[in-house]
Amino acid sequence: MVMVGEIGGPQEAEGADYVRDHMTKPVIAYIAGLSAPKGRKMGHAGAIVSGVGESAQEKMEILTAAGITMVPNPSCIGETVARVLAQHGLLGGSLGGSSRVANPRVGHP
Repeated sequence: MVMVGEIGGPQEAEGADYVRDHMTKPVIAYIAGLSAPKGRKMGHAGAIVSGVGESAQEKMEILTAAGITMVPNPSCIGETVARVLAQHGLLGGSLGGSSRVANPRVGHP
């Protein structure tokens, strides 16, 4: 599973709790907004870092502590997914996947 988050709000921390407590499959995450200054509205939704655990760095630390593999930027997602799946024995001989990966449905909503 790939999680993409942004600064502001508690959703990524809640997701980290769920992953830690309920998931066995590997999770890779990217958090946008590492350069966002505290207190400044950013992005299309006007995300703002106002509380503890809402900055990109804090969210990355929370997710990492839950066993989630972080990527530094979106261009690293594909390579990281392949590496993590291979490490867990979930990637077959090619990037096309393996019968052990449940319903990959790449490109489907």
